[in-house]
Amino acid sequence: MSGTWWGRTEGRVLSGVLWVGLAAVGVLGVAAPVARIAGLAGREVRIPVALEEAAAVPAAAAHGRVALEGAREGELVVADPTVAERVLAEAPTLLAALSAVAVLLLLLRIAAAFRKGDAFAPGNAGRLAAVALLVGIGTLVVPPVRALAADRLAAPAPEVEAAVVTGFSVPMAPLLAAVLIAALAEAFRYGARLREDTEGLV
Repeated sequence: MSGTWWGRTEGRVLSGVLWVGLAAVGVLGVAAPVARIAGLAGREVRIPVALEEAAAVPAAAAHGRVALEGAREGELVVADPTVAERVLAEAPTLLAALSAVAVLLLLLRIAAAFRKGDAFAPGNAGRLAAVALLVGIGTLVVPPVRALAADRLAAPAPEVEAAVVTGFSVPMAPLLAAVLIAALAEAFRYGARLREDTEGLV
């Protein structure tokens, strides 16, 4: 299979796309939040929140350094945040971005095998299983962390806290994707085992 069109051309294209994605996630999802935590990007932090009422946020929904902006999908704004508040605000983004970085690095390893025309290379099944696990964990962990961050950031302002929806929901599409990737990992594991058995007969 070595030297096939997929192995040479599509493998390079796939690797290029993954590297671009890795760079984008690294800058926007990791470097930018770290800069905000360090206080290098403004004197306030913002976190998206769902509000209890569909109407515009009343002017009273503000207290000291904490305020709300927007309507049904609003933003919780904390002026002059402490380091702890910056960490809370950026934690959901950082967790999601670090998970995405790990997934992209695994996919780059898989793409390297594809580039050599060896889709069933040893290790690819394990890498796909790790991708499925990361997607599943990220999907389950990020929403409650975001809800906890919003709750803690709004806590000093009773009017704001009363207007913010404190619950969270887990999106089903990424969980379904994780299940499908896990099934694909099993298919790769079966393919690798079948190839080994076939080579043993030659």
